[in-house]
Amino acid sequence: MIFLLPLVLQAYAQVDLESTTEITISPYGKVEAQISSKPSSGYLWYMLPDESGKIEIPSCKGNYKAGKQVFTIACNEFCEPGDHLTLKMFYRRIWEPQPTKILYIHLKVISD
Repeated sequence: MIFLLPLVLQAYAQVDLESTTEITISPYGKVEAQISSKPSSGYLWYMLPDESGKIEIPSCKGNYKAGKQVFTIACNEFCEPGDHLTLKMFYRRIWEPQPTKILYIHLKVISD
């Protein structure tokens, strides 16, 4: 007997952080944000959530895909339309005390 299971693909809005730092997201929505990176040089981007508890970032280092670091940003059940939230990103080597770049990502929560 052969069972066929449906393949579920979830599509996220994609944002290039080298083009914009302004992102709109809906409650319970997800966005994939990408930025160029060269981990072989020791440098990585790190993303920190805001302190509101409304945003979830599964990995502060994101995932690496073809010259880009990709971060998933998710709005949880506490997000409400009209919220304005800020995420902080920094680019550094793990052994260096100060980042070489800092980037602020501005999220605006909109209704579906």
